[in-house]
Amino acid sequence: MNFLLIQLLIVLFVSFAAVGVVRRFLRGELRRAAAAGWLALWAAVAAAVLAPKTTELLARLLGVGRGVDVVLYLSVVGLFYLQFRTMLRLEKMDRAITAAVRAAALGDLAREQPEIKPSAHSRE
Repeated sequence: MNFLLIQLLIVLFVSFAAVGVVRRFLRGELRRAAAAGWLALWAAVAAAVLAPKTTELLARLLGVGRGVDVVLYLSVVGLFYLQFRTMLRLEKMDRAITAAVRAAALGDLAREQPEIKPSAHSRE
């Protein structure tokens, strides 16, 4: 089998990425489902690079002209989805941080200002 330089580079990158996923999973930084998803993605990338005809078959099944086009379309859709999920997660974190800071500030304010007690001189 005759490999192109780009195929070799992509397969090397995919290998390093897959090893990184496994390392993060073993350290407890990735859940099992997330690790499986990333490993499946990297395996699909490697399969598409090593057997480019598979993307042409997928393109024909989806009614797209070329295999590279279907890869690009799916990549763009996937990236938009990941960006959307990232945005939702950041907004949720922003709300949580705001609530925590607000609660801490109100707690500090309550400790700084003692309750006002009626004085003996103020009888009405």
